[in-house]
Amino acid sequence: MYPLFIILGVVMLMVCGQILFKEGVKKLGLKEITVLSVTRNFFLVISRPFIFSGFVIFGFSFLMWLVALSRFDLSYAVPLLSTSYIFVLIFSKLVYKEKVGKMRWLGVAIICAGVWLITLS
Repeated sequence: MYPLFIILGVVMLMVCGQILFKEGVKKLGLKEITVLSVTRNFFLVISRPFIFSGFVIFGFSFLMWLVALSRFDLSYAVPLLSTSYIFVLIFSKLVYKEKVGKMRWLGVAIICAGVWLITLS
């Protein structure tokens, strides 16, 4: 069971990274960011504390992911990453007060069922 905590750690770090990216983008003060604007202002964007922290956390999750891949079959480990969708949806609803419709909740329920089935194998 201990190795499953490695994947859960990877997922939680990924979710934290996404949250930091979202905060960083909000703090840029731009309504819309495009690939071109990010490319032109790469160093400005990457130097923002939240965005930089998100990259650092993603880097650490990558290292943990390599550990997880050394202990699990790829066909088992990768589907478990889908639990990040569940945590992001819940966090978005609770913290950002995003509107989450019935179809999204149904999607999360299906993901939960799929993850449960995978862990049984």
